[in-house]
Amino acid sequence: MLFLQLLPLLGLVHSETVIRYLHALSEIQSCFASTDLVSEIENTGDVTEKVTFLVELPPNAFIRSFYLDRNGKITYGTIKEKAKVDDEFAVAESEKKTAVRLRESNSKIFELDVSLSARSHVSFNLTYQEILHKSSYVYKHAVLVRANLPIKDLQINVLIADKHNFSTIHVPEFAPGLNELPNAELLGKAVDPRVVLQAAGDLSGNLAYISYEANQVTQNGELILLFNTTVPPGETEIQVVDGFFLQQFTPSDEMQRGNKTVIFALDKSGSMKGRKIQQLKDSMQQILRELQPADHFNLILFDRESKLWKEEPMNASIENINEALEYINSIEAHGGTNIADALLKSYEMLADFEKKEKSFLPTIVFLTDGKATVGMRTSDEILEILPAEIDFPIQCIAFGRNADYGLLKQISANHHGFAKRIFENAESDVQIAGFYNELAVPLMKEIKVKYLDNQIDVGSVVNADESRMIFAGQELVTVGKLSPDKEDSSMNSIATQIEASVDEGTKVVSKEVTPSSMCVEESLLKQINASVINEIQMCGKTNTVGNFIERMWAQQTIVKYEKALESVAQSVEEKANVATRIKQLALQYGFVTSQTSMIVVLESEKRALRETAADGDDEEEDEDVDVTAGPMLQKADFGEEFRIPFDARKVQYPDECSFDLFIFVSETWSRQINRIRARRFGADLVSKIPPLAEPVPGRLASNGSLILENVGDETELFKRIRENPLHRHIVVVLAESIPQRTLQYLDSLRIGLTRLIVVSPFHTFTSDQKALIKSIRKTNVLESPKISELVDLLNC
Repeated sequence: MLFLQLLPLLGLVHSETVIRYLHALSEIQSCFASTDLVSEIENTGDVTEKVTFLVELPPNAFIRSFYLDRNGKITYGTIKEKAKVDDEFAVAESEKKTAVRLRESNSKIFELDVSLSARSHVSFNLTYQEILHKSSYVYKHAVLVRANLPIKDLQINVLIADKHNFSTIHVPEFAPGLNELPNAELLGKAVDPRVVLQAAGDLSGNLAYISYEANQVTQNGELILLFNTTVPPGETEIQVVDGFFLQQFTPSDEMQRGNKTVIFALDKSGSMKGRKIQQLKDSMQQILRELQPADHFNLILFDRESKLWKEEPMNASIENINEALEYINSIEAHGGTNIADALLKSYEMLADFEKKEKSFLPTIVFLTDGKATVGMRTSDEILEILPAEIDFPIQCIAFGRNADYGLLKQISANHHGFAKRIFENAESDVQIAGFYNELAVPLMKEIKVKYLDNQIDVGSVVNADESRMIFAGQELVTVGKLSPDKEDSSMNSIATQIEASVDEGTKVVSKEVTPSSMCVEESLLKQINASVINEIQMCGKTNTVGNFIERMWAQQTIVKYEKALESVAQSVEEKANVATRIKQLALQYGFVTSQTSMIVVLESEKRALRETAADGDDEEEDEDVDVTAGPMLQKADFGEEFRIPFDARKVQYPDECSFDLFIFVSETWSRQINRIRARRFGADLVSKIPPLAEPVPGRLASNGSLILENVGDETELFKRIRENPLHRHIVVVLAESIPQRTLQYLDSLRIGLTRLIVVSPFHTFTSDQKALIKSIRKTNVLESPKISELVDLLNC
């Protein structure tokens, strides 16, 4: 089974460059994880250096937002359809601007290069989301750190919320290479002594808060969190939030395992010489000894051609297993790599044997460390050699960096299996054996989930798992929409039925499930001293970023469409329709997918402002920038020369709904994490604005001055509005509190604005603050809003 992980990789190449801090902030609720990756990099030298921000994403994770802060100038990434991003990228290049496209690729790698001048710094915030899958009875969430330079301050914080108590929370000691190990192996490793675990619970739910801190980190390492809850096996649970539902089903431990027939197709080409071939032999020692007497197996070893151990699969008796192990130990690596021949012979052998002796799970385990060098060599040729309707799962292992992982992923995706990349290291044999063992005990297949009343929109339902199979230690996750005419409050129970093939025949699990609406009380946060949260559903509060179940549904619907797009069975017209659906969903929810990209356009650094450092140290201003904000504004400051020369209500604007959107994010917050979250909120807002809106970022300085981009104080905003009377102008201010100076200025400016919106993203304003803000004419005040609520106000 594929696991979803967070893989932040910061590649830096100069000794004068340091990572001031690297923080990972994750929130997990009901197997859905949202992670902020935050880092600041400083060039302490006297010459300009190039900094690379590199992130490798989990296979099914989606980027949600990104922003870059270079010496005080914030630049947001915007997600648009690929063609538009390509056009904007070309324009930016022609104007000599630094522009970067973040696009999805097979390897899920996103990279951004920034020139960092002497004695300056740059910070990044990347947010993406993923569904965690259960294996070996636990979920895994991983944070991997790669850096060539010391990290002065490394912090990893993970907040988990669940309605059940936690039965397992295990964090092995921070070390390199952990993420590739199977969950069963990780559970046996010693706990990291630097991890602080806090927990709290009441009738509303349970929280666990894991904190890890280290200074002057000089080695690569991985922090792995394994967890599970006390949900009883065999139970079906449904959660409902804002018109969407999440269903989770864990098979009973008492369910009988199904027998299987396995064809192991193993690469023994010349590139496998040395440690690789020995590790393959070691892993097969463990794998074959764990076969059950009712299982059947065979070996196909391939290089330029394929060689069969036996003419047909053999019973997994002790005698046959020992003979097979002797055969494996005798092999030597040499020759080329004929992938197509090995795949075809594996399929033909399995198909012939299934006609004689049908098994519960016929499967192929295919391992190679390279690309095809003999026979069919292109991916298209290899993908076409197997029938599209093949009903045998193909589990692929890409062993080493030179393996064609993209091809193996597509083979597995087309044939109901999983693909796993295993890098060559000291524990590769454990990784190979662990991958197989997680799929070694099949329990259910051909699973159908039905809803027996009209409360569910059955056309929206999507299976969040990647296979039609459930193995021991896994769960079935389903997400979807409620029927349009159903209100959450009117639902007493949902009649659900799970039908599947099991070893004994057909099993049907029918239940009337009373849905819950998972939330936790705010008082629990105080017990564990956790940071302000955005993603966890809080009782009595709306989330600023929306319904986590809805985002799960959107992600998994896109995953379903992406698989359909890759399917060889789809016609050109069908693929075009699927691509359109992916694009529509991705733009609606702000995801980078096969049909959308993110673009980041940077202005010249010479005009960038510096801001107060994150650790509180004051820094000098750039020589060519004057950011003196002046004293408190007086009435005289609002003379005729400083008044908007038009009334926005009386201007005849163009017919299309276009406007300039000025987003000011406060520099002053009660906690550093709030500042990070507020900027992320601004990035989310930018990703959601209408197509004809032009976003302009700014800052609300601690002295009350509004600083627009990198050009000075609030007078620049006045000039921009005055010089463009035929543009609609909307101002959004994100802050915990707003200085009176700012309120005075906005009040004077209000007549020239189409709309003024003041937002407290995470809290409520004090009564005095609220009264002052509402004294400004026709101002919208939002407290802890959803992004969608704010976007609804961004119109003409």
